[in-house]
Amino acid sequence: MNKDEFLEELEKKLSILNEKERQDIIDEYKDTISEKVKHGQTEEEAVSDFGDLDELVSEILDAYKINPKYNQKEEGSFSKFTLEGEKIIKKGANKLADLTRGFADTIKNNDTEMNLNLAFEIIIKVFFALILLAILTLPFRFFMNLGFSFAETFFSPISLLIKIVIFILFIALYLSVGLLIIVTLFKQYFKKDENNDILKEDSEENKEKNEAKEKANKTKEKPVKIIHKNGPTVGSVILLIVKVWVAIFILFPLFCIDGATVLGLILSIFYWIKGINLLGLTLLLLGISTIFIWFTILIFNLTFSKGKINIIPFFIGLIISVFGVLFFIDMLTNIEYIDEAPKSYKIETTTKTFTTDKNIYIDYKLNGDITKKIDNKMKDNEIKLNISYNNESTDINIYNEPNYKFPSEDCAYSVDKHKCETTYNYISLDYDYTNDYNNEKNRYNEFIENLKDNKIYNYSKLSEVDVEIIANNKTMSLIETN
Repeated sequence: MNKDEFLEELEKKLSILNEKERQDIIDEYKDTISEKVKHGQTEEEAVSDFGDLDELVSEILDAYKINPKYNQKEEGSFSKFTLEGEKIIKKGANKLADLTRGFADTIKNNDTEMNLNLAFEIIIKVFFALILLAILTLPFRFFMNLGFSFAETFFSPISLLIKIVIFILFIALYLSVGLLIIVTLFKQYFKKDENNDILKEDSEENKEKNEAKEKANKTKEKPVKIIHKNGPTVGSVILLIVKVWVAIFILFPLFCIDGATVLGLILSIFYWIKGINLLGLTLLLLGISTIFIWFTILIFNLTFSKGKINIIPFFIGLIISVFGVLFFIDMLTNIEYIDEAPKSYKIETTTKTFTTDKNIYIDYKLNGDITKKIDNKMKDNEIKLNISYNNESTDINIYNEPNYKFPSEDCAYSVDKHKCETTYNYISLDYDYTNDYNNEKNRYNEFIENLKDNKIYNYSKLSEVDVEIIANNKTMSLIETN
């Protein structure tokens, strides 16, 4: 192991220490190795004189009354991958720091430490994290669109409900993976404030640590000096910026999602109590809210160093979500979907008669079907419109102008130029939704009762308006529709 590899590993294993103290330790060992190299030793020989690296780190941490095993855990393939990434990032940060170190030296004041390595390391990590998050959206969008296509096979409003559930699930999963990436890349910076508090409890304890540290390092030929400098570092400023960024762009959205999922959970419990089979949806929302709240607390604690996090609630929420999905799918498969309006809402038909000797243009702006029917018993220039709709949900607006010419701006882009040259009997059919409170309340109550019976009607058909145009052959030839 050469000098750079030794110092890099030592700095990584001492990440729990205060940044200034850690840097002073690294500088001391760097100077010691350089002295030994000047006296004829190779870098490898100088490093080997320090003995086993883990034992050396244990002695240093023990001098600070920190458990050397504070961060020991098995490293999986993902951790090994991130460690290799750390090495590459550090090398790139070092090169960028060397290019600008001369400029930084000119702006140092009052012994303020300008840790350019740390600054560029964080910048590279932020850039790397943004690239990973952008790439991660591609598979999530693909599978979410597949889920939306599946939801389209159901009737309204079930299709909308399924889309909302799919959207929430994929957002939760994407945020989970994204937060895992962010935590993995930046976790070492989020622990510094907490470590600083631990290392500076009182002057007597600091004195004991320094004495123990001097004793431990006497066996390494040269004691490690702890030099405290005043003033903020670039690392601390960047850390503050990262904390503000996390609070605005991660914690605040998470708080909003937490509130929405908890509100959805309360509503599902409320309707479950009213007799609707919403066990699956309730479990699903409970699991999702548990996961999001756990992630919110995790990011908050990592950002502001507020204690430890237990991973058990995350797995509990994940298990509950899985069971919720299973029960929710079972509930959907047991619901009878009826592609028509509820039978309690009656459809009435209104007949309007028009007589004219001009061409007729019917401007149809309704949500429904328009059909034509030939009745040669009717008189020439006479037409009937049979309008079928639910008057509790819809108001029909009929506008008739006997002498109408299309505006010039419409004619400019019209393929059918004769419209600009002909005078029409213009009939406009439009509609408005009724906003009567009693009707809305009745519709809501019926929807709840239908759900209790595991039935869902296509409530969008309540706003449909069907129009039948009746005239003889001669008059029908004069009728145009949009």
